[in-house]
Amino acid sequence: MIVKRIAKLSFALAAMAMAAASQAQISLLLASSGAAGEVGTSASFIESVYIQSPGSPALSSLVYNVSLPSLAGSGAYSGTGGTLDFNMQFVASTLQTTASGGSIDGTWTYTGGTGGYAGFKSGSGTLALTYLLSSPTTAMTATTFQGALVPEPAPCLALGLGAMGLLVRRRRLKR
Repeated sequence: MIVKRIAKLSFALAAMAMAAASQAQISLLLASSGAAGEVGTSASFIESVYIQSPGSPALSSLVYNVSLPSLAGSGAYSGTGGTLDFNMQFVASTLQTTASGGSIDGTWTYTGGTGGYAGFKSGSGTLALTYLLSSPTTAMTATTFQGALVPEPAPCLALGLGAMGLLVRRRRLKR
């Protein structure tokens, strides 16, 4: 009777571990392009994703807003794979300008998500913006977004418990 209970528990833990293993760290590389508009002390960006790292849930658009005095903002990628929400900070010392445009680099941190981007503990990386001025208040833009999302520790715990359950079951069956 006890052996049957342990076997059932082992199978349940193994199933949980397999489900948890499917949510491993996601490495991100996204590139998008679109337009930005300046309104007062902020800029809004709306871009379409044209490059995405293989294996990550599908994203098709990027929308983010930046406060121009602080160069900080927030945004979200969205698509059929869910949403990826983030805060970002551009670094003023990386700004390079010409008469027709420029570029600036920054960092991002994960704040939440839905679909394939839900339930992560943390995430961070770098981003780079290049722009071509259309007028004093609008620009054609391209953003490159790189980094990784780290899963919650609970799935890792479930994976360990499932493996332990299988070992216990195997050991009991050998007796």
